[in-house]
Order: sequence, then C-alpha cells, then structure tokens
Amino acid sequence: MTSASRSDEGHAPTPPPPHPALLVIIPIGLGLAGWMAAGLYASSLIVVLFGNLAGVVIVIGVLAASITGFFFALRAVDGRRHLLAAVLLALVPVAGIAIAVRSSGEIPLDRVLGLPAEAVIGVATGALSMLALPRWWRLAGAICAVAIAVPLVVPIVTDVQQQAAEAQEREAALREQLFQSLVDPISTDLGGTTAELTSSSNDAADVTVDRNGHELSITTTPTGNPGTADPDGFACWRVVGGGGQGFEGDETMADFAGRCEIIDGGWATTDRLVAGTRLDDDRWVEVRAGSGATAEDVAAVFGSLVELPETELRAWHEAEADKHRGDD
Repeated sequence: MTSASRSDEGHAPTPPPPHPALLVIIPIGLGLAGWMAAGLYASSLIVVLFGNLAGVVIVIGVLAASITGFFFALRAVDGRRHLLAAVLLALVPVAGIAIAVRSSGEIPLDRVLGLPAEAVIGVATGALSMLALPRWWRLAGAICAVAIAVPLVVPIVTDVQQQAAEAQEREAALREQLFQSLVDPISTDLGGTTAELTSSSNDAADVTVDRNGHELSITTTPTGNPGTADPDGFACWRVVGGGGQGFEGDETMADFAGRCEIIDGGWATTDRLVAGTRLDDDRWVEVRAGSGATAEDVAAVFGSLVELPETELRAWHEAEADKHRGDD
C-alpha cells in the first residue's frame, strides 16, 4: 500500500461541486414555495379569525411541509444536512405574514412595492436561501439579508424613538399641568432668615423659616375668601385653627373674643404666635411660630411676606417629580 493511499484512509470523499443550474433553480424554487406558503398562511389566518381550528392545522401542516421541502432542496446542493437553515427559511413566510398583518392592520394585506405581500415574502425567502449555498451565492444572500433587514429595522427604530419622544412630551405636559395647579407659595425676604419650600400642592404650600435658630412656618392656601360670611369672623376662625369647630358661616369676631384680634395687615391670636391675612387673589397666608419662635419673630416675618419666585417653585417641583420617578 502506498503512502498516498494510506493518507486517504479515514477521510470522507469530497462531494462534487453542485451543478450551476441547480444554484439558480434552488433560490427560485424556494422563493415560489415561500410565496405559496405565505398565501396559505394568510388564508388560514382568516379561518382562525372565524374561530375554526382548521386554520391552525393548516398552519402546522404548511410549516412541516416547508421544513421538509427546504431540507431536501438544500441537501441536493452539496449532500449536507441543512436542517437549521431549512427551519429558519420555513419561518420566513410566517414572520413575513405577521409583519404584513401588523403593517396592514387588515386582510387582504396591503401591496408592497406594487406587488402582493405574499409575492414579496416569497422573494425574500428565495433570496435568503442563498445563504445556505456555496461561495459567491452566500455573499449574495448576505447582501439580500441586509437589504431585507434594513427596511424592517428602520421603521422599528423610528417607531421606538417616536414613542419615547411622545412619552417625554406626555410627561412634560403632565408636569406642567401639575405645576400650574400648585398653590403659589408665600415666603419672606426678612434679613437674617433662611426660607425653604417644604411642600406644595393644589391645597396648600408650606415654607419653613429659620430666624436665628427660631423656627416658623408660612402656610398658603387657596381658600381665603369668606364669601358672604363676616371677614373678621372667618379670619379669626382661621388663625385660631378652627377653635375645634367647623365654620358655620355666621360667626363674627365676637365669637372668638379673647382668642383673636385685628393687627396691622391682618388678624392674629391674642398671644401673637399666629398671624394671618387674605391676599387680593383670595389666597390665605398664615405665619405660625414653631420651636423657639416668639411673637416678635412672627411679627417680623409677617411684615416681610413676599411671593416665592416662580423659578424656585418650578425647581422644587422638578426635583420632586424626578425623585418620585426615581422611586418608581
């Protein structure tokens, strides 16, 4: 036995190259098969929509037949088992019909480039089948795969970007709506104090004031109009904290004798630890002494009330919105 013959032992014979005509026939034949399968899938979908399970049987049967046919067609090229390629190619018409239905929103499907959608799906199937063919045919299949993928991916990416932009617009609109509903807070510009907005809603806004270690609070609410009620009676009811009773509308200042009195610019409790007034736009603002604060502190802050700048309120609102979004 020669050394050359010994070196050939244990090696499978190299299959002969496929006939050039076969390399042309396979993509065309698989394309026609994909066209037919897509048409059957579209028809069976109508049957399924009418509640007939026969459509499901048709889909399964067509899929099994497609896998089998594609497998033997590809095997005829080089004698190899292209099972994975056959399965993937058989799924191309299924995916194509799903995409076409989603795009059209109805059956019959919209035409694509002037051709029936099923025909375009068949062309795609035939083009992608070239990926399983040798040499330059595989390169042609890769180019076709890119050409098919780009028109599918670009709308998806664009749709995702559009949805993200719309979500941002909705969130911005919601934030602005919530901001516009907030009560405009009242603060102070008194020297030697620090004021911080601690809360704001459509019901009330609270500002905490620190004056040399003495704590006070400024509360603003949108309900300062007494309506037909006595203004003094309503104001006294507010500054004494309701006095443990609801407002009936017929109270006068006499009902709060010994607990409330008129001061310059508003009303206050007799100990002057709470002072309040009604603003021109019917907001009610109230200064209340906290830890360590005295009547003098309340009077000083009450006499220096100013509108909180909108920029500060908006910055606080944005920070709160971001914090709650982070919590979610």
